[in-house]
Amino acid sequence: MFGKHKQQKDHEADTAQQAVEVAELARATRALKSARLLTSLSLLPGVVPHEGEIAYLMLREAELIEPKHLSGHWTGDSGGVSLRAALGVRTQQGGTRGASTPGNENMEPIDVGLFIVTNQRCIFAGAKGSAEWGYATLQGFSVEGDGWVVFNVSKRLRATGVRYREQPAEGIDAVIAACVAQFQGENIYQALMTELEGTVAQAKAAVDRHPPVVA
Repeated sequence: MFGKHKQQKDHEADTAQQAVEVAELARATRALKSARLLTSLSLLPGVVPHEGEIAYLMLREAELIEPKHLSGHWTGDSGGVSLRAALGVRTQQGGTRGASTPGNENMEPIDVGLFIVTNQRCIFAGAKGSAEWGYATLQGFSVEGDGWVVFNVSKRLRATGVRYREQPAEGIDAVIAACVAQFQGENIYQALMTELEGTVAQAKAAVDRHPPVVA
């Protein structure tokens, strides 16, 4: 009797672990696919494109936010790329100097509108006004994997960002990180892709090590 009960508990634990590993593989795969930047979009009327600018993502009902404190962000002197993408890891590419700064999440939404991610900048167009974060002036940014991104640019004293309610967030995070990395250089972009490919491989290996348990 006791042995049968323990066996059932073990089976439930194994099943729960398998579900977690399968979900992690799905998130990692979505992030990798999004970071390849295979789908481009046309900019909406009213958004004046820069020369050679390509849009890869547009989100409606996004919120412009002014975080008083961040849950942790990277600020690098050469604009390093920071990515967590809901995969439980943070990679920093391209920054030669910088520091990781802890803090508490305390975001204040101040406007609602359209969020656009291009190969040169991120743009917010809202009911009250607009904002943009050019990659050429980017000092650091943070994607936290739970639906928001914060930017630090040289022309602003205060960090600002966008909260997006569309899911899954890891795909959106990956597009942002990939666009910034690509702007910084092909070697930076390839390093990011290698990191994401490695995350997928690790997640797949975990799933393969634990095949479905037959009750």
